Amino acid sequence: MIPLSIPNISGNEWTYVKDCLDTGWISSVGSYVTQFMPKLICCSQRLQHQYTKSLP
Repeated sequence: MIPLSIPNISGNEWTYVKDCLDTGWISSVGSYVTQFMPKLICCSQRLQHQYTKSLP
């Protein structure tokens, strides 16, 4: 079998995964989701603004 992608878990990735497992936050809620969503919304709004600004 040829692997399509070999995961590279090093540095902080292992710490974050272990924290999720240790705290039981393997779902659509949790501290990382709470931190991530505002950043995603901000980035999405910024991209939308840049896109609409570039339209004729």
